[in-house]
Amino acid sequence: FLYKHDVVAGTHVEHGFGPGRIASEFVFVPAADDAGEDEGHLMGYVWDRGTGRSDLVILDAHDFPREVARVHLPVRVPQGFHGNWVPDRALVEVGGAGDGTDDGVGRPARASGWWIPRMG
Repeated sequence: FLYKHDVVAGTHVEHGFGPGRIASEFVFVPAADDAGEDEGHLMGYVWDRGTGRSDLVILDAHDFPREVARVHLPVRVPQGFHGNWVPDRALVEVGGAGDGTDDGVGRPARASGWWIPRMG
C-alpha cells in the first residue's frame, strides 16, 4: 500500500496495487519550481510476485491515487532501489560530448555521456 496523510485534517487515503504487488519508495516530482503541495506526480516501482517483474508507476499527487502511467519493465527492480528527481536544468554532462545539437534548453539533444546534478 501507499498512503497519503493529511496531518491538518487528520485523514489518510491509501492505494493498493493489487494482490502480490509490493510498492517500493515513491518520490514526489513537482509540476514546476513554484508548485504547491500536491502539484505534481508520485513515481515509484511496484514489484509483481507473480511475474517476477516490476512496473514504474506514476500517480497524480493531487488526485491521489489516480494512475497517470504504468511502464512494464522486463526485469525486477530490487525493493531497496532508491531514486530521486532532479530537474533537467540542474544537470551537467560528464564523460562524453553530445552531437552538437541543442534541445532548446541549452543542452545537447543526443548526448553520449552521463548526466549528473550540477553542484553549487
